Amino acid sequence: MRAVLEALVAEQEGVTLVRLEQLPPEQLVAPQSPGEDGEAPLPPIYRHTVRLVVRASYRAVTAYLQSVESLDWQFNWQSMTYQVETYPQARVTLELSTLSGYEAWIGV
Repeated sequence: MRAVLEALVAEQEGVTLVRLEQLPPEQLVAPQSPGEDGEAPLPPIYRHTVRLVVRASYRAVTAYLQSVESLDWQFNWQSMTYQVETYPQARVTLELSTLSGYEAWIGV
């Protein structure tokens, strides 16, 4: 996943990657034992969050976000901070997350 997000930055004209970091996984649902009626056990569910910091203009950031949304991967947007440094350049911090049944998130 890290490679995918970095590649999107590299492909997007006017966007410079400042930092990309993986935050610790957060367990949202603990694994559950099988029910008395023989139902299969429920697996644990983890949220994996990535913090991405880029420098770009508003137009370049908008194009990058559209590229992220068009990926086959399903992301949840946790937060976005947009701070103009020197017009038209801004520093943008994004927190994107995805869910999985595994504590270790392969590829980040």
